[in-house]
Amino acid sequence: MTNDTRRARNAAAVTLLIVTLAGCGNGDAESTTSPTPATETILTSTTTFPAATTTAPTIAAAPVDVGTVVIAESGCSFEPSASPLSAGEVVFTIVNETEGQAGAHVWGPLADGYSFDDFVEYVEEEIALTMAGEPFIGPAAWFGPLIPSDNESSLFEGGETGEITGTADAGTFGIVCVMTLEEVGLRIYAYAGPFEVSETG
Repeated sequence: MTNDTRRARNAAAVTLLIVTLAGCGNGDAESTTSPTPATETILTSTTTFPAATTTAPTIAAAPVDVGTVVIAESGCSFEPSASPLSAGEVVFTIVNETEGQAGAHVWGPLADGYSFDDFVEYVEEEIALTMAGEPFIGPAAWFGPLIPSDNESSLFEGGETGEITGTADAGTFGIVCVMTLEEVGLRIYAYAGPFEVSETG
């Protein structure tokens, strides 16, 4: 083997050794790449609620104070406290100045074609029957509705003051007073009025 050949083999061996060592070094080196941080997920609520709603309560109008009916042994009188009157709920104060049970009935509106004069004429016939101790006729159909709607709630004991309430439509009204009489019991003995109720007051 010549010297040139020997030198060429040695150079090749050295080169192979360098390459091998370089490869082992790359395999042992620590990675310098920074890890990717975890992504934090934040959940937000998108739920919406309907706005609260309130409904204003309906307040019924108070009955209109029409006036006071005073019942005495000698008759009855009506003292109005409101004028003009609008159709609707009404209230009357009843003052019983007698010693026994007495009350007031408010009739109306009188039917078309009838006036308060007709009402007075009819009631005076009833009073005449009462004084004579005869059976009563009873209210006429054209008197209209009764306030209050039942007789019992319109009666008050002697010396008592109370109220009667009801609904009054537009028209003319009359009042009859009843009292407990010794011979005939509870009967019409007087009247009062009239008063008018309009649609708009």
